Amino acid sequence: MGSAAPESEVIMTEIEIIKALECCSKPYCNDNKCPLHKNTINTKDCITQLSTNALDLINRQKAEIERANCHIQKLVNVTADLVHECDCAKQEAIKEFAERLKEKAYLTGSVSITHELVVDVRDIDALVEEMTVNYESTMSQLRERIIKNEFV
Repeated sequence: MGSAAPESEVIMTEIEIIKALECCSKPYCNDNKCPLHKNTINTKDCITQLSTNALDLINRQKAEIERANCHIQKLVNVTADLVHECDCAKQEAIKEFAERLKEKAYLTGSVSITHELVVDVRDIDALVEEMTVNYESTMSQLRERIIKNEFV
């Protein structure tokens, strides 16, 4: 037959557990400072209650750490996804800029000499401005997705 459970289980706060551990870790118990002593009949009950409460606290903290680690991993994954999306968007923007710049190019020279494609500087400036506005719009949409937790 197993040992009987203590007559009344004492639920302790984290601070009380720490104080009781500090008291019980000494070679003698200072009854006035021990938060368990006033609620237990003997030292065996005191140690049983302390062990039970300490184990409960450890398990609660382990579960809390696991939840935090899961949340951290989700944030790491979201960050990686966002970095990848930004890299892809940057590559696409560069390609789009080059293609649109080519559309603005025109031939110079006469038929008898080599023809070269040139682009007016004003066309470059206008294209950069237009694409910057598009970029800011895209980033704004991305921020909204983050705020709405579409990534998590």
